Amino acid sequence: MSQYKFEQFQFNTENYQLTKNKIKHTVRPKTAMLLAYLIANRHKIISKKELFKSVWLTEHVQDHTLFQVISEIRKLSKNELIRTQPNLGYQWVASTSEIKNTPQKVYLSIAVSILCLASSALFFTSNNQANINNSNLPAITAYSKAVVALSNGDNQEAQKWLQFSLKENPESTETKLLLAESLFQQSNLTASESYAREVLNNKIASSYNYSMASDLLSRIYAKQGLAFDALQYAINGANVLKASQSVCSIAATDERVTSLLKIIDDSHNSQQQKDKIAESYYKNNKDYQDNLKQNKLYSDMCEQIKKPSIHDKKAVCIPLKESEFLLSNTLYPKRTFNS
Repeated sequence: MSQYKFEQFQFNTENYQLTKNKIKHTVRPKTAMLLAYLIANRHKIISKKELFKSVWLTEHVQDHTLFQVISEIRKLSKNELIRTQPNLGYQWVASTSEIKNTPQKVYLSIAVSILCLASSALFFTSNNQANINNSNLPAITAYSKAVVALSNGDNQEAQKWLQFSLKENPESTETKLLLAESLFQQSNLTASESYAREVLNNKIASSYNYSMASDLLSRIYAKQGLAFDALQYAINGANVLKASQSVCSIAATDERVTSLLKIIDDSHNSQQQKDKIAESYYKNNKDYQDNLKQNKLYSDMCEQIKKPSIHDKKAVCIPLKESEFLLSNTLYPKRTFNS
């Protein structure tokens, strides 16, 4: 991940934060994702197909959706930032430089690490009789504290501990997913999407983790009113679980897909687009109720998961009341579904 400077702007591709003259400039998550991809590949022309695959992770994207996001980036400056190359694609043309980390910071980190190691060695040498510490490693302890914070509805506290846990164990997919969820609950959709996509782009991620990341992206787009994008990711998440034994999760993902299909208005244009996306949806023929009834304890726990606790009511059940759904080029009336 890098930081770039163009005109009066600085852009951090790790947290997708854009600042203008050191003042935060808010952009939508998808706009930030496209901006990052264009800048990183500024030395070449990028086709629409490549942008769809790299930024939206699907080719089922309407052209006007791309045009809208590019337009938002162009509005950042009166000067030319993105050049349209007819029949070829787009290229980032603004003068851009990468901001390098100063060596002093690197040396300071090394010095601090050496000091910590030396202090630890001195401590253990002079305390041979000390009791062995049987506590978990810091990453696990921090993760546990984050889970408790989330259960208490304290998303900011959870975010703090999860970020610490990731510094200790940067490869933890579960920590990234939980951090993405805490950010989502705080409506920090850009950062939440960034972590979710890290999981999607991880080739060794399990099918369940892939499904969790897709489900979160579906909710992120639903919260922004992007019904087709929400539906596509909901289907992606549901499909990867079909061969698993995660009966409760399969039922939950199918319910989300069904809800989104009902939300999209059955006008001619939207129905055609909906049918095209729905073609990729593999509806599982398993009878979930029969599978759940075979194990009463499992069934009861599954039902408890679906019911939000006192602390979870705001966090888990996110009604889509804040935005309208953008279908084709028309804003359709907002509706509500259970997430």
